[in-house]
Amino acid sequence: MAASDSCVPSLYADALESRANNRRAVYAGLVRSLAAVGRPMADVVAAAISTFLVYRFASGTAVSFRQQAIVSIVVGIVAAFSHARLQESSICNLIQIRETEAILRSAVLSQLAFLCLNLLLGSHVRVGAYILSLFAMASLMRFMRGMITRSLRRVHVAGYGAEPVVIYGHSETANQIASAMLRSPSCGLHPVAMIHDDTVKAADRMFRSKDGFCKTVPASSGPLTSAKLKPFGGNLLIFAAPNLSQEEIATTTDIARQCGTRVAVLSTALESDDPLEQIEIDGLILVTEMRAVSAWHSDLLKRAMDVTVALTLIILGSPIFLLIAVCIKLDSRGPVLFVQKRVGRNGELFNIFKFRSMQVSSPMYEASPTEPTDPRITRVGRVLRRTGLDETAQLLNVLLGQMSLVGPRPEMPFLVERHIRQHRPRLQATPGITGLWQLSTDRTSPIHQNTHYDHFYIRNRSCYLDAAILLHTVLYAMRGGV
Repeated sequence: MAASDSCVPSLYADALESRANNRRAVYAGLVRSLAAVGRPMADVVAAAISTFLVYRFASGTAVSFRQQAIVSIVVGIVAAFSHARLQESSICNLIQIRETEAILRSAVLSQLAFLCLNLLLGSHVRVGAYILSLFAMASLMRFMRGMITRSLRRVHVAGYGAEPVVIYGHSETANQIASAMLRSPSCGLHPVAMIHDDTVKAADRMFRSKDGFCKTVPASSGPLTSAKLKPFGGNLLIFAAPNLSQEEIATTTDIARQCGTRVAVLSTALESDDPLEQIEIDGLILVTEMRAVSAWHSDLLKRAMDVTVALTLIILGSPIFLLIAVCIKLDSRGPVLFVQKRVGRNGELFNIFKFRSMQVSSPMYEASPTEPTDPRITRVGRVLRRTGLDETAQLLNVLLGQMSLVGPRPEMPFLVERHIRQHRPRLQATPGITGLWQLSTDRTSPIHQNTHYDHFYIRNRSCYLDAAILLHTVLYAMRGGV
């Protein structure tokens, strides 16, 4: 598929005239350092405790206490180092899924190290104990890292440990950056105010993260002046507006200097004929040329995973699927399955299957309902949509090789044609039942406005990331789609 012309805003930090003796910046750096040390230490402790408990209660041979302690510490160190690379590239808007991916990777590699050490030392540990240890290790890592993240958020909300940031520019871009910072407290940046350069509705004058991570952030309308900026006491001013002229950048920088504030600027300076990927790293939006990483062995492993999981779910879920079919037939007239043309990999059309959730008289190709009260949706359909059970019929598409369990969401042909520049990079991968966008807080917005989620997945896909996304999808469905 030929690449389309694309230009996505990039955020580059231009740290001008850093303020020496700024206590808040020093405290923020100290908190970030403690958090950076605390996460790998939490992994070491979680892995070591899990390993030690396996030795104590599930070992088939007598192992000395000293050997237990040494092996447990080594396994813990392996867990911390296998997590280090992903910690450095945490993606703010996807931080929960990325952390789950990293934890799964650490737990699996730690168990392999545990197995190798036991083979070298001649220790016999039952197979079931390794499996139990794997789940215990991953759960304990998740719990301990969650405690660290929640503690950081509380410290930041209290006004300590993070550099205060004021965001000025377009409201949608400003909200996106603020939300990214709130989701990633480890970045050490905390939004204290937003100044919009477009018209601000009264209802939008207080911004709250969709995930409820923080109290509201005050928002006001521009233009930006030193009198409006100074009361917030921000250490950093982010000018969240694309296509800036040098004159506008200079004017904004002068205003920030008057308040002793550093400046970060959004720019569209990076141009390329290749599709560009928008990545959010520690609260800042960066741009890089997208690389579709794929190898035959990873594709083969992904396909094996798809077929195995799909078959298992179809067999185990057949009574539920039968019950869904009966409820659909009793609730409204029409077929059980809804069949529609969608755009797949490399632009090929295929028939997607869903359990029907709308009235049979509804037009087949038009924008999907965004509200549960939409009259097109049936009574049973509201339950199916809220829980995501309407999508489970796509397991048939997975078996046919038209879809994967995880991947970019397949769209209707008219939407792809209307937004071809945004969709073209997504067509490099096999579409999936679930994905990063479906789990994000931006899922209520059109996909063509949030293609960076799929671009990120295409570049970083792995079995661990797929497993993390599937796990969060199950949790999402158990919460009733909230």
